[in-house]
Amino acid sequence: MAKRTTIRTKVAAKNTKTQESSSTQNYELPPDPKAWLHQEKATKKEKLEQKRSTFITRLNSSNERSNISKSSLRRLKRKQKEELLPKMQDLLSTLEATESNTTTTVNDKTPSSALNADLLASINIVPSSQYISSAPKAKKNLPSSRNKRGVKIIENQERLQFGQVLKDQEFKQKPFTSLKDAIKQRLAAEKEIADAEAKASKANKRR
Repeated sequence: MAKRTTIRTKVAAKNTKTQESSSTQNYELPPDPKAWLHQEKATKKEKLEQKRSTFITRLNSSNERSNISKSSLRRLKRKQKEELLPKMQDLLSTLEATESNTTTTVNDKTPSSALNADLLASINIVPSSQYISSAPKAKKNLPSSRNKRGVKIIENQERLQFGQVLKDQEFKQKPFTSLKDAIKQRLAAEKEIADAEAKASKANKRR
């Protein structure tokens, strides 16, 4: 009898274990709506250390970028502005080359050249003494080519002067020579202005 009872108890215990395991496996708990409350939060000290590390990395990156000195940056900006300005010297050399090539074919009037002559005749004539002086005079309060406002003023002046050159009677007769003379005078005036600015900057540095 004892053996039978022990076998029965063992079988019953096994059955209860299997039932408990199956019940636990089938039953799933719903997600906790307040699970974010149980997450680990960063302390104030950790937050401060994180901010400090990010600030140091940004500072190092900015220092790496700003290895160029202020004087070299000024030189680079000046060079960029000079490149933006119209290259009058190149234009002058091209005009001289085209003038030398077209001297032989000036007297031969084709239909296209006659049409150009008619167009030039329809332009109003303005004497060159109004806009081209014999020698460039030193002017005060001239626009500087080192800032945007001065560059815009210089560009407008160049456009107006070029329009006046086109209306000149000398330009109609000899377009390349009159344009070349105007460019030469403009270059001489710009050189005088640059020399005056250099002298003024030297005087300010000495002070």
